[in-house]
Amino acid sequence: MKKTTIVIIFCLISLISLQAENLKELKITGYSAIYDDLNKKQLNTKLKHQRLNLSSADLFDPEGFISTTGLSGTIDIPSAYILKTGELACGYTYIYKDGLLNYQGTLKDVNQNEKIFHLNYGLTQNSEIGFNFLDSNSDITGMANQNLTLTTLNYKFAFDYLNTLIALGGHYTDITPKDQLMLSYSQLEKANSFFVSVSDRLTPYLDASICIKSSFIRSVINIPAFQLDSTSFLTTGLSFDYSRIQGIHFVAELKKMNGDYILGDNDFTVNLGFKVKNNKLHSSIFMENINNSSDKIYGYTANYNF
Repeated sequence: MKKTTIVIIFCLISLISLQAENLKELKITGYSAIYDDLNKKQLNTKLKHQRLNLSSADLFDPEGFISTTGLSGTIDIPSAYILKTGELACGYTYIYKDGLLNYQGTLKDVNQNEKIFHLNYGLTQNSEIGFNFLDSNSDITGMANQNLTLTTLNYKFAFDYLNTLIALGGHYTDITPKDQLMLSYSQLEKANSFFVSVSDRLTPYLDASICIKSSFIRSVINIPAFQLDSTSFLTTGLSFDYSRIQGIHFVAELKKMNGDYILGDNDFTVNLGFKVKNNKLHSSIFMENINNSSDKIYGYTANYNF
């Protein structure tokens, strides 16, 4: 009898310990609603309405940083995350470039100053929309200073597929073929293009995104002295966002570019950045092409979310 009693008591203690551990795990992972239901013994009536997959993806960007493209992302690469519905991000990006420009088949030294005002809005539970107002000034060796202004429309539609975020989006602007020749490849990516992005949380501290972007380059065959027979431009990017402390992020991008606007020794770039969030103010500093000494890009982005 004593042995039976001891076994029963041991089983009860084990069951209680297991239940307590499950409750603790649920609470730690943020499922406080389920934790409360368990305490109230109401789990069976509400279980069907809860999502228990702990790796469940969330479409909304919890931090609200925007990229240089005006859409949610790291540095140049848009992620599959979107702003919360009704959230408005107003931002500003400044970029300085000291490098080479492929102009009409000839390499020229160029200093570029790029200023971009961003407006990005969480339109629905699955999309964000916005505008970029770009002002670019280029000092090109042997030529008069070139100034170009653009207004682009940006859009991103995101959805959750098997706990992996996927987004489709793009940029559109009305630009003449001749004006295209004044744009650097980083500016062309913000002009006429469409992209597919896939984002996933690899660890509790690390997010990764893959993006493939194709830019629509208008025909330049009829422009005198321009020697390009084709006008293709494709970018494949991989980005990482590491944050162990909320509001502080280290970001990195690897980009492979293919197209007639890209120099042969500059088709692969590495970008690094640092981001800080203070309440609703988001600040980012970054350096691009750190693996290429002849084509450096420096910049910062700041946005305030309402």
